[in-house]
Amino acid sequence: MQRRIDRALVHFEGVRASGRGFVARCPAHEDTHPSLSIAEGDDGRVLLHCHAGCPPERIIERAGLAWEDLFPEDDLPVNGQTGGIGTLVKAYSYIDADGHLLYQTVRFEPKAFRQRQPNRAGGWIWNLQGIEPVLYRLPDVLRAVKEGRTVFLVEGEKDADALRRQGLTATTSPMGAGKWKDAYAEALAGGEVAIVPDADEAGQRHAEQVARSLQGHSKAVRILSLPGLPEKGDVSDWLRRGGTADELMRLAALAPLYAPSPAVLVEDWPAPQSFPRASAAPAAFKAFLLPATLGDWVEDVAERMQVPLDYPGIGIIVTAAAALGRKLGIRP
Repeated sequence: MQRRIDRALVHFEGVRASGRGFVARCPAHEDTHPSLSIAEGDDGRVLLHCHAGCPPERIIERAGLAWEDLFPEDDLPVNGQTGGIGTLVKAYSYIDADGHLLYQTVRFEPKAFRQRQPNRAGGWIWNLQGIEPVLYRLPDVLRAVKEGRTVFLVEGEKDADALRRQGLTATTSPMGAGKWKDAYAEALAGGEVAIVPDADEAGQRHAEQVARSLQGHSKAVRILSLPGLPEKGDVSDWLRRGGTADELMRLAALAPLYAPSPAVLVEDWPAPQSFPRASAAPAAFKAFLLPATLGDWVEDVAERMQVPLDYPGIGIIVTAAAALGRKLGIRP
């Protein structure tokens, strides 16, 4: 079986062995003398380091790679941590703004998803404890916002990757529809966002939630409706049916700017009405209104505590009511 590092090396020029790894010309800058170090980690992952300071995400993009190309896919979780849920088929890497791997969303078959983060020993921790989730392909998103390009926000990593292969910038919030956090809006501040929901009720609710969250952050927010999309279909289905990047850009340009549904206004609100005057309450609590045993107890407690009869009287009424419950019926 070919190693992952061997598959990655073919994407670089001027590759030669050096020590325990390789050096090559960095594709992210004019590199006449090889300044990119390429090595294999203890767990099989591919390690990249440009000695000229190029960020990893730039190197990966220029080389035509994806983050998942650098990580082994056979690092399965231990049964009990995930319940032995199936075969790992895809790992989607979430990167911070500086290009460092934060965590992965891993897809299994039968269809299930789990999250994992790298540990210091070169393995994985199958949770996100201590991790602040970010948008998928965050460096691409930040670059697109800065350059004034439209960011397409879809419902899953698969759809985001499908649009990326079409030359578009696309992202998603981790863990699917309904998991959007307002903090994600910061990455899209000042940008143009086109939300592409799945064709179902959950997708529409998710799109509305995201659009409301982006209000006041993004410069322009639109919700797209893809023509000919079947029930529960997504943008990947739309592309398979013949949709193109140019058509999607045209739909984004024609879609109206998002405006929240106006609040329902109640017209002709009636004038306030005065409450009728209630009969005056008795001047003082009367212990004799209680059964003799309870009345004597109330008077004794009030005298000992030097408080009005109301103080122990109300308490004994509530207690008696709770004790009786449905045990007593009254027939007029």
